Amino acid sequence: MITQALRKLRLLNNYTQKQVAEVLNIDRSTYAYYESGKTKPDLAQLAKLARLYSVSIDHILGISADADMLYDSNNKSPYYFENAAKKLAALSDDEKRLVLLYRSCEDKNAVLDIVRKHAINESESDR
Repeated sequence: MITQALRKLRLLNNYTQKQVAEVLNIDRSTYAYYESGKTKPDLAQLAKLARLYSVSIDHILGISADADMLYDSNNKSPYYFENAAKKLAALSDDEKRLVLLYRSCEDKNAVLDIVRKHAINESESDR
């Protein structure tokens, strides 16, 4: 079940194995082994994957009540993920990488503060 969940979540979010591996700070081949079932991610990697996809670890492990459906923590339908994947596909590679890195962060507010400060400094220097 974990192999199917990882592959399905990755594809719905329009990520490559290489992109997910970068977020996890592992080789692409190691991540490919997760999806093929040759190896299993440890608890720390499962936590990163759950944050990346905005799902519970239980969901990835296939033990939650909604494991067969792709609901996020806000109970959004699978169609939400399909639409989000389409929007993500339209992003540039740099934008996709930024989204991946942001999703993997534990302190998202700190990241947003840094981006806001940088954006303010950029707009002030353009004047």
